[in-house]
Amino acid sequence: MKNYLDMYKDNIYVINHEKLNSDKYDVDVSMQKLDKELGLEYNALERAQYCHWLAMKYNEPRYLDPSKRKLLGLEPGEI
Repeated sequence: MKNYLDMYKDNIYVINHEKLNSDKYDVDVSMQKLDKELGLEYNALERAQYCHWLAMKYNEPRYLDPSKRKLLGLEPGEI
């Protein structure tokens, strides 16, 4: 598997990770705020990819709820 830092390098949320990470909000709320700020439409796949990137970066599966796992084709517990 490719390095996780490279997997989603073109993802708008990964590109704006520092900004999202500095927010004191839940990750989904932070993505929603960024969407509004940049005039982006909701994109479930981009959001799921960013959450997968976070889960791999921090080795923390809590970022991936069942709907995001399903969208990405991940098994329960898989990061």
